[in-house]
Formats: sequence, structure tokens, C-alpha cells
Amino acid sequence: MKKHIYLYISCIALLLSSCNDFLSESSQDEVRPSTTSDLEELLLGDGYASHTPIFSYLELLTDDVESNYSDATNQEDALRAGAAVFTWANDMFEQMQKNNIPWSNSWQQLYHWINGCNVVIDQLPKVSGSGLAKQKIEAEALALRSFYYFLLVNTFAPAYNTANPALNDALGVPLILKSTVKDEFPKRNTVAEVYQQIEKDLLTSQKLWQNCGDYKASVYTVSPLFVDLLLSRLYLYEGKWAESARYSNAVIAQKPTLRQLSKYYTYDDWQGIVLYDMAKGGVYNSDSPELIWGYSINGEYDAFFVGINPHIDFGKLPAFTVSKTLESLYEPDDIRREAYFYSYLTMNGFMPEKHLLVGRKSDKVPQNPTKGMRVAEAYLNRAEANARLYLQNKDEKLRQAALSDLNTLRASRFTGTYQPINITDANELIDFCLQERRRELCFEDHRWFDLKRQGMPAIEHKFSIVSGQSTTYKLEQNSSKYVLPIPLEVRQRNPELD
Repeated sequence: MKKHIYLYISCIALLLSSCNDFLSESSQDEVRPSTTSDLEELLLGDGYASHTPIFSYLELLTDDVESNYSDATNQEDALRAGAAVFTWANDMFEQMQKNNIPWSNSWQQLYHWINGCNVVIDQLPKVSGSGLAKQKIEAEALALRSFYYFLLVNTFAPAYNTANPALNDALGVPLILKSTVKDEFPKRNTVAEVYQQIEKDLLTSQKLWQNCGDYKASVYTVSPLFVDLLLSRLYLYEGKWAESARYSNAVIAQKPTLRQLSKYYTYDDWQGIVLYDMAKGGVYNSDSPELIWGYSINGEYDAFFVGINPHIDFGKLPAFTVSKTLESLYEPDDIRREAYFYSYLTMNGFMPEKHLLVGRKSDKVPQNPTKGMRVAEAYLNRAEANARLYLQNKDEKLRQAALSDLNTLRASRFTGTYQPINITDANELIDFCLQERRRELCFEDHRWFDLKRQGMPAIEHKFSIVSGQSTTYKLEQNSSKYVLPIPLEVRQRNPELD
């Protein structure tokens, strides 16, 4: 049945183009799903971003990455591959397509998965199966669709404005909530409308889960905890601090455990280096106690960081590495610097000089995801929400609650005897929450969105593709480039998106 179900979904307009052409090209081999089992199979195949990266480029936009010129093998190819995104070029998607960067058209991919969810939801009343099975499938599909729209609106539209809600009438992305083909071009909804739909779908999903009774989810499928954490994130972005804290509470109450990194950390006295056992201690490994949901089993940044230049010449840096700014945020006893990044060593006598490369939060063997949702985010969301509430009303209990969450997270990330932090000033506490968020959630596609919602600060990237010729590119504060351009091929198909 899987092949036939795929034929059914492949007939849908995935690129938001005019639908007349698709109506004339419908497959005559179309077979509609007839049971809830068919729909579960369809959702897994066309609704879940399980093995396909969503963003292969997003972190290159941020201040967490820097570039390195050298004459290493294939270094120029690797630099050219990332140049358009790293320099915030207006035609970044066209340049990535020209350079054959895999998975670069996130717009197309996200709407493909959204349409998979829509097909499943639309077909539910027409298939056989128990009412509970149908509720579970609908809850999953709504949760997934919400997640994809959250990514779309935060990538291709202005950040949600908590200070001036009137500005949320800015154009967002098209809301397509049915799989039915229409003879019209989809138009962009406002940012406010997209956020409202995400909230509506998540709250509906939450109620459906409640009717399903006890549910033991795989880390590869969404669950009630996924819904609660996404609601916590949604309300954080909207500045609804109390609601964000409330849904973080729900996550932590059910799944409070964090991975204790010190259990997998050793120091090699002879080599003078830290060794971290990623095969056992990755926060995204399938057995991680803090993993709620994982996707992207294939490494998303391989095209820029290791795929184009898989064999780094000894003593030379890869084309793109973790920025010194981010590296400097980790204290000496903070294990995350060793646990979260690959290390490239240049021997200088007996003292290695360590350079950090992106991408090490799981051991990346086939059974482990590399991104997703973790309990650590719930602690960080709640800490920031309570710190911002403390700024508003100076309730000492809120300050203590924020500090408690920060110290709980940090205690699981440090070696030796952890010394708890104690910050009394509200603004300093918020700043620390944001720094801790950067340290913990780096390279999980949070930083670019966090920069947008934190006032879109100026960023500088130094870039060189020719020896001795370095250019500084600057993303100005409040730059319109914080909203990524919709790919040209998508706009050409749908003039309503221009």
C-alpha cells in the first residue's frame, strides 16, 4: 500500500503554484488510503521529517559560525558552497541550488510535509478504524503541521512583535490547511494569523491526546510532551511569559531528567586533552533521558562543514567552524565545549591547540537523531519566562525559580563541584538566560530565531576565498535580511508571493 499512498500524495501541489496544471496531471494509479493503518504509514512517510534535514544552512547566518581560508584540499569548494548564506546574499537559495547543496529548499520541503499532514487529516473521516486511533493520528498530524508552520513563519517572515502587536499584520506565509486542490494562487497570511493557527492546532492536538489515555511515544514520533514544549516555545516567542512557564512546567513535571555529562567525560593526562564518549553520552542519542523527539538522522551541516571537505588537511582548519565568540562563552569546567563540538587538533610540542567544528550532539550513527526537542529547552524557556516576569513585578519567588532552572541545567553540564550562580538584577538575569540558551541550544536551529526576537542585532562575518583578500560583511541591526527571501523558483510559480 505504501507505494500507492505515495502516488496519492504526490499529485498534490507542493510548491504553492497554480493548481490547473496539477489537476490535468493527476495520476490514474491513485489509490486512497482506506484504514487508519494506511494513514499512519502515510504520515510516517510524508508527514515526518525523519531522515531529511529541514535546514542545512540556518546556522551559517548566525554569529555562532566563522569562516577560515586555507589552501587545504577542497577548501575553496567548501567556502563557495556556504558563501551565499554566510554573507546574507539576496539570492542565497539560487546560489545554493547552483552549487547543488542538498536539502536547501526548506520552503518546498516544509510545505511537502504540511501537505502530508493535510492529506492525513482530510482522509480521517473516510477510513475505517477505531475512534481512538483516529484521534491519535489527528493529534500527531496537527502537532507536526504546527511545528512546520512555526519554522516557516520564523524563517520567511518578521519576528512576532510582542511590544507592538499591530506590527504582526506583516505578511507571514500562506496557511494551507486542506489538501484539496484549488484553482487559485495561495496568498500569504499575516504573522498574527499564522501564530493563531499554530496555537489553535496545538491546543486541539493537546485535547485529542488527552482522550487517547496513556501513550508511550517513540523518540521518533511526536507526543503530548512535544505539544507542551512547542506551546512553551510559541508563547515565549509571543512574550506570553506565564503561559510559556506553565507549559514548561508540564514538560518538566513528566520528564525532569537531564543527561549528566560528567559521567561520560575523562581527561587524558598524557595527551593533555579532554575525551568525551559521544557513543554513550550524546544528548540526542536515542537513549538520552532528556530527548523528547528527534529528527534529521543525517547530519544537516555536512555539506558545509564536512561533506564537501571530508578529509581536513593536518594542521588546517575546515572552511567553517564555531566562532570564537561562542567558544569563549564556555567556562573551563563546562563540559559542553567538548561534548557538543568536534575537535581538530594541531600539535605544538605536547600542547594541542583546539579548534572547534560544528555538530556533535549525538554520535550520528544511523539509529540516533541529531536535532529535535529536549527537556533542556523546557528549563531554559521557563527560566527566561520567569526572569522576564521578575523584571515586571519584582516577585522574589520568580527570580529564585529562574535561578533554580538555570542551576539545575548547568549542574548537569559541569565537571567537578558546580558552584551555583546567583544574580539579583533582573536585566542581568535575562541576559544570562539568553547566554545559557546560546550555550546549550547551539546548532539546533534556535540561534537565528532567538536573534530575531531579541532585537535583530548587527552581525559581522569576515570571509575570504582568495589568499590575503578578506572582506567583512555586515548584517545591520534590524536589517530586512533577517527575513529570508522566498526562493525564486517558488515565487515564479506563484506571483502572489512577490
